[in-house]
Amino acid sequence: MSLKQFAFLALWSVATLSVAQPNPATVKASDFNDQQILELLSQAQQQGLGVDQVEQLAIAKGLPQSEAAAFKERVQQLQANTAKVNTTTTDAGSQNTDANTARAQEAIVEAGVPVSGSEVVAKPKERASSIYGQSLFRSADMAVYERSLDAKAPANYELGIGDELGISLFGNSYYNQVCVVDNRGRIDLGRNLGSVYVKGVKFENAKKLIRSAMASTTNLSGSTLEVSLAYSRSIAVNLVGEVQNPGTYKIPATNTIFNALIAAGGPNDIGSLRQIELRRAGELVGTFDVYEFLQDPSAAPFLQEGDFVVVKPLGQVVNLSGFVLRPTQYELKAGEGLKDLIAYAGGPSANAYLGLVNIQRQENKTQKVFTLNYDSLAKAGQAVALQNGDQVFVHGRNEYTENKVTVEGPVYFPGEYAFELGETTQDLLKKAGGLLREAFGGRQFLVRTHEDGSVSYLPLDPKQPEKSLALQNNDRLLVFAQSRFVDNLSVGINGEVRAPGSFGFKAGMSLGDLVVLSGGLVYAAELDRVEIARSNLFSPGYQPGEEYKTEVLVLTVPQNPTDSAAVWNTPLQPLDIVSVRRIPNYESQQTVQVLGEVKYPGTYVLLDKFTRVQDIINQAGGLTPYAFPEGAQFRRPDAPGGYFVFDLPKALKNKRSEYNYRLEEGDRLIIPQVIDFVSVYGSALQFNEYNQEQRNIINTPYISGKRAGYYVRHYGNGYAPNAWRGKTYVVEQNGRIRKSLNLYILHFSPKVKKGAEVFVVSKEARDKSKSAKEKLDKIPTDWEAVISNITTKLTGLATLWALLQP
Repeated sequence: MSLKQFAFLALWSVATLSVAQPNPATVKASDFNDQQILELLSQAQQQGLGVDQVEQLAIAKGLPQSEAAAFKERVQQLQANTAKVNTTTTDAGSQNTDANTARAQEAIVEAGVPVSGSEVVAKPKERASSIYGQSLFRSADMAVYERSLDAKAPANYELGIGDELGISLFGNSYYNQVCVVDNRGRIDLGRNLGSVYVKGVKFENAKKLIRSAMASTTNLSGSTLEVSLAYSRSIAVNLVGEVQNPGTYKIPATNTIFNALIAAGGPNDIGSLRQIELRRAGELVGTFDVYEFLQDPSAAPFLQEGDFVVVKPLGQVVNLSGFVLRPTQYELKAGEGLKDLIAYAGGPSANAYLGLVNIQRQENKTQKVFTLNYDSLAKAGQAVALQNGDQVFVHGRNEYTENKVTVEGPVYFPGEYAFELGETTQDLLKKAGGLLREAFGGRQFLVRTHEDGSVSYLPLDPKQPEKSLALQNNDRLLVFAQSRFVDNLSVGINGEVRAPGSFGFKAGMSLGDLVVLSGGLVYAAELDRVEIARSNLFSPGYQPGEEYKTEVLVLTVPQNPTDSAAVWNTPLQPLDIVSVRRIPNYESQQTVQVLGEVKYPGTYVLLDKFTRVQDIINQAGGLTPYAFPEGAQFRRPDAPGGYFVFDLPKALKNKRSEYNYRLEEGDRLIIPQVIDFVSVYGSALQFNEYNQEQRNIINTPYISGKRAGYYVRHYGNGYAPNAWRGKTYVVEQNGRIRKSLNLYILHFSPKVKKGAEVFVVSKEARDKSKSAKEKLDKIPTDWEAVISNITTKLTGLATLWALLQP
């Protein structure tokens, strides 16, 4: 094998070479013979890889996609034409038995035994099916095999001309061949084995014939014979009548009439499910019944070339509802009646009452209802005929119980018991196993419902069993639990404990017990201020009618609640609320960051709630000689936008300055180095091509005292025609925004400081859709008045103009 061939095989078998591989782009599929490709396919299959997976791996390693497709096509051709490749049969006494077995197992794969196949799934329909059986074809849950390699042949499959059988023998003897059923209906097993007639023979019987033919010349002892359908002949069948998609379908012969119906979408809404004719050469050869197929799948016949499947219109349709397992509409054939209808529905449900079945039927111009006892008719063997359009309803059993009494509550066996005349409430308690320990001993009730629907509650004294009452049908004996008459009282604790909450009150509970239940005190607890808010409702001296009050007890406690201090033994009362206060002014330490040009940058702890910018800068050792305080930034993550407008020089100069902000947890002060340049942004500048590639940004040297317009004119090539000069603004390093000063026709751009950014704004596009008439309808401008007004104001602004010039 050449180096190119070896590289191609290495790619497709995903092997790792210890030597450098040649460029996969130079590999050609035509460099290999058929045997090499079959060996490569076998290696890939041993690694658990299919042809598609190997193709993708080879492309990923650099193999051209066209060559990968060519190789895949070669593999598929070899699989389809394996019938032409015969292997030499070895003697039964072959010494290399293990090698023969391995080769035979590979031959099964080569013979085309399908593992999985592509499927044509019936297209789902939007409308819901209404007649039982239609959902099989509407839901698209079943599929049709569209390729001849896709399905294994069932035992009752009838072989025909064009079918290919993969025959493999391995063990003591070796044989591997794909045999095609020829025009005479035979398969040729080889020169020494002869031929076998299999046309029209069921697949299971064909296996026996092949074994018998091979046994006459080959010793099958110690060997395994495998026969599979390697390739199914394709047939053209015609589906006509009331089907969703009538036409001629080319499908493998392994599909039954049921599969063919799925391919055509099944019968349409008026197509019969029970009368589907199979016609062959103009003759009726059988009728297919979907209901029968659902009971016995072998009832679906296989098709032959040129067969016609004719779906007739619906027969009689009957609606079944009520207490059956599958209530819906069913199609019935002639001669079928109520018994068949209930059987198709899966039978009656567990609580059905077949002694009462209604049939609603259209007679002339009116509807009539017939009521019958189906149980009696069925036992007498009398059939009930049905008509097209009948609506059948099966009634359910009445839930009313004739003879029962009930006991409820804390007894050993609560529930329903059979009523017996003469029994008493005490007898019923004995049947229920007697009272549980938690039963309330004060009173029981016998609840009795009268014929008029009224209810009486008859009291019973458990301590006087001799006064028990006689029971009547449907009586209910109510036994109560003691917990029903007990309040679920609780005590609560909040504040500086590890697990604050509410806890159930128990007699004898102390303050120490509650603190232990809550996880104990935390380190921030104020030991001199533990409060108990107590209601006077449970105080020993409380008298009914007294005014409700709450008092607060203030205690001093030790840190450890298990300490023997007497205060921890303070008894609690129901509804007490314990509050453990926090140490005055205690707060977790809060930190801020001072970054940049200070002597000691880093993280600082706020000493109190009134620490301000000036204080923290002093703690950081003050500014360095390289600091640019005018560009200092104040950032607070929790604030909208995350920053404040800041003027550090003013904050440092005057402690009462509005910029001397009070600091909070997470604040950051950033003092940059001196920034001695200015940035100009804007799409409304007269940029050249170079600047346009730089996204309309200009960085210029800082010129003291100059305004934004100066930088635009001297470094930005001036304003563009679409520039909105009056909207030019400046953003300083400290976050402050300065806008232009607009005085009628005069515009004064803002002054620029070091590190500032100048933004030039474009004008909005004008609406040019207005008609000429709309323009003429505008009120004319009094230009004389405008010019007079402007002249007067310009005189007063002359001095201001001189002062504002840079």
